Amino acid sequence: MKHRKCSAILLIRIIVGAIFIIHGLPKLINANEGMAGFVGGAFHSLGLTFLDPAQWLFVLGLGEVVLGALLILGLFVSFVAPILAIIMLGAMNVKGWDWDKIELDAVLCGLAVALTVSGSGRFALQSLFCKKCCEKNADGKACCSKEKKAE
Repeated sequence: MKHRKCSAILLIRIIVGAIFIIHGLPKLINANEGMAGFVGGAFHSLGLTFLDPAQWLFVLGLGEVVLGALLILGLFVSFVAPILAIIMLGAMNVKGWDWDKIELDAVLCGLAVALTVSGSGRFALQSLFCKKCCEKNADGKACCSKEKKAE
């Protein structure tokens, strides 16, 4: 059973990470004035005017690609997932909370919150570097074979 839970976490990490990479790459590769104006305008409306719109677009695109890759690899998931949830909350706010426009953003936000709570699971690079990185399941049993041997 524990392998299925960890496999599910891995699958969610891969899908969510891939979606963020796919949506972040156009912000880096095919950036245009309209896209920069939309993203930069959102940051400027929050009072964050220390970067121009094109720079905000680059920062957001780079963040989505790097954080998505870290999620797939299972590195720093407890740090990365809440940042991705905040990015999605910002996207939903910019789109005016109209369900027809924020449907994907809401799903990604919810999955990021779920990953924040669940952690990276057994099948993550982080579990190779840290003995205590594999989180325990709700029933207190270890999700990681290293921890199970230690118990």
